[in-house]
Amino acid sequence: MPQNKKIILFPHVKERLLDKGYAALNEKKFEEALELFVSMGINGVETPQTELAIVICLVELGRIEEAIEHCERILKEIFTEDILDVYISLLLQTDQFEQAEKVIDDVIANEAISELYRMKLQNLLQIAEKGTGGKNVSFQTREQINEVENILLHGHDVTKQMELISMLETVDVQSILNVLKRYLQDEKKNPVLKSLIIQVLNNKEIDEDILVCKFGKSSVINPKLLEDRAFHFGEEVSKIFSKYIENDNPAVFQVLNEHWNYYVFSHYPFVLEPEDAKLWAVSLYIFGVRMYDIAEEQEEIEKFYLHHKDPVENIIKRFVDSVDMIHEP
Repeated sequence: MPQNKKIILFPHVKERLLDKGYAALNEKKFEEALELFVSMGINGVETPQTELAIVICLVELGRIEEAIEHCERILKEIFTEDILDVYISLLLQTDQFEQAEKVIDDVIANEAISELYRMKLQNLLQIAEKGTGGKNVSFQTREQINEVENILLHGHDVTKQMELISMLETVDVQSILNVLKRYLQDEKKNPVLKSLIIQVLNNKEIDEDILVCKFGKSSVINPKLLEDRAFHFGEEVSKIFSKYIENDNPAVFQVLNEHWNYYVFSHYPFVLEPEDAKLWAVSLYIFGVRMYDIAEEQEEIEKFYLHHKDPVENIIKRFVDSVDMIHEP
């Protein structure tokens, strides 16, 4: 671990340390990120999120035992599901099955956790008990299936819905597949959560025809046979867009590119139409110029806009609508 050199924090330094730490983490500069997040702990301004970031840095640097020790130290002070998940995963990866079993038993017995998280831990407990990749826990009782229905089909708590969907990676989804299908068919349901569900079904190689409805479009997909065309197209647009703006406005490029990736993911598995990468890249650029009031003029873009004004303005309107959608449940 970096040396415990205390830093005198001036106003807003905490925020700057945090921003610099996450920026370094995103850029995979793990040594630099680790030093920044550790310095927050030394100066008493750490949070559960910065402690988790330390664990991630240690794992990425191959310092697994230190990561395990850090998880243990944090969990003695405060219980957080995120750090517990990483801790158990590291124990299982390093074949410390007895310790993993003990930790899970203690949490189930002593912590106030949701029924869904309890099921997730029980699944991990089975793996720990067998010392190998055991069978997935499934939603076996009518009560459990009803809970899934209530959360996904009748509830409006996006956080609970995301927790449930993240848990699906570790369970057998066959008994709730009809519930997931109903969610995917409902035009009113959250398109991003639909994309997450489809990814889960793809990872599990679910070999069934499933109707997906979002953004006024419907299509039957087979999760097992899904390709990454939507994401490949998104990357193609991003490369063109970066040539227009990244060198002159790297911060704006980063924000808009993140918005673009979110936009592509929200439409997954559908490929955006029209399937013209330059049209989308130019539209994203003009959208950014207007949103951030950037005084930029590029002859190539101006000529393109003059010849494609209507489709560009149509796409910009879709971008504007998507900004509002991000904040909707």
